[in-house]
Amino acid sequence: MHYDYIIVGQGIAGTMLSNALLKHHKKILVVDQSFSSTSLAIGGGMYSPIIFKRFTKAWMVDKLLPQLIRDYTELEQLLNIHFLDKKDILRIFASEQEKKLWQNKCIEEAYWNYLYDEIVEDYSPLIHAPYGYGRVKNAGSVNLHLLLNAFRNYLKLKKLLREERLNYEEIIFEDGEVKWKGVSAKKIIFCEGYYALNNNPFFNDLPFVLAKGELLKAHPLPHTNWLKSPLDFCPPKGREQRQHEIKLPEDYIISSGVNISPIGNDEFIIGSTYSWDDLSFTPTEKGKEELLSKLKKVLNVDIEVTSQFSGIRPTVKDRRPLMGLHPQNASIGIFNGMGTKGVMLAPYFAEHFTNHLLNNADLLPEVYAFRHVKENNKK
Repeated sequence: MHYDYIIVGQGIAGTMLSNALLKHHKKILVVDQSFSSTSLAIGGGMYSPIIFKRFTKAWMVDKLLPQLIRDYTELEQLLNIHFLDKKDILRIFASEQEKKLWQNKCIEEAYWNYLYDEIVEDYSPLIHAPYGYGRVKNAGSVNLHLLLNAFRNYLKLKKLLREERLNYEEIIFEDGEVKWKGVSAKKIIFCEGYYALNNNPFFNDLPFVLAKGELLKAHPLPHTNWLKSPLDFCPPKGREQRQHEIKLPEDYIISSGVNISPIGNDEFIIGSTYSWDDLSFTPTEKGKEELLSKLKKVLNVDIEVTSQFSGIRPTVKDRRPLMGLHPQNASIGIFNGMGTKGVMLAPYFAEHFTNHLLNNADLLPEVYAFRHVKENNKK
């Protein structure tokens, strides 16, 4: 069987590149054992046009967001599911100085599409925010687990998926083609995430900086307040004071050192941690305690943790993706390094890389996979 492309890996990078190639009527085969350890593909991937450290715009956000909305909306229709949740972010100000910085950014025209200039002073009694909130628009989250599962089933239905781990030693390059276990293709593109660093012999010298992340799924425990009407202060004999149950609202994503993302049914995703030392896939008590400690500074209500997850982020030294064909063998390519912003980067750059593959269009220099190799050669 002959294909145009063999795609190795079906995380967010492999999924979006596969989708882009299919939209251009290319014949693909996806090879992937599972995506269970993909970069936090476990419930919710937040996207934000703003970097909160200095309230600056995310890199290339003006181009990334329109492609994100377009591609994910099309995939929702194709797969008949809903995984894109457009939801504003409420950023809790840490100080009056931070609030002032926000207000200064709101004046700049470049930020009008992303920041509301009105400060939110009061949102919920269950959230500690003495300096108020800034509100970010054109933000939201992607349910990665739902998206990747549905696209995997779509590939199965179309007989475009082999569920196994690819053995690199079984790849044969012959007559300008790639051959592997009875199939051939024009090119093989690796979208393996973290796995490429130590295992892939073609790309093991690229500047990956792997980071483990952990998330919690939780729901707030019931919280009640006494209603303070005049009758409640002096209730008649035998009359009980009335109670009012307060729930943590689900209208916005809350951000303040920890992100609290509502996923419906009074459940929230709490995340996330960063660890560069422990790169196992086992959730840790240390990660859980770190998230709960940060959460206690934000919430005035107890929560019950129902699940804990971990994954490895394939980040890169300069925080830019890695894509391109191998300088010594144009039959091999890579599409990787989406890192912490994979849900926002993958749609745009899948189309960008597809345009390079099909039309020989130039790649942006800052995303060319071997840019670091070229820099090292100059030294």
